[in-house]
Amino acid sequence: MPRMILLLAVALALIILVRRAQRQPPHKRRAAYLQIVLGSAVVGVVILTLMGKMHWIGAALTGLLVAARQVLPLVVRFL
Repeated sequence: MPRMILLLAVALALIILVRRAQRQPPHKRRAAYLQIVLGSAVVGVVILTLMGKMHWIGAALTGLLVAARQVLPLVVRFL
């Protein structure tokens, strides 16, 4: 039963976020969708790691990918 409640809460949160992204101006919509996808992936990895279904190295690599996405534009601008 608790898993079903968690699943419903996650589904409701995703629906709210997608609707909020759809109300964005067209030029900001793609970025909003990308944030939803990346955020969902990070939350999924954290949940899998905490449940013991994913190795911690996989979680660390996912974290590095997210960090690289944030830092890479700054590095390119600096160079």
